[in-house]
Amino acid sequence: VETLDLTALARQRHGWPFFRDRRIDAYEPLTRRFLND
Repeated sequence: VETLDLTALARQRHGWPFFRDRRIDAYEPLTRRFLND
């Protein structure tokens, strides 16, 4: 178990829009395409 600085994580996510705005539910079509081949 590790202690995390939640404030630092929030700052990092805010600075990286990819992580802030990601929608992992939108990944399914991509994974289905490549994992089913």
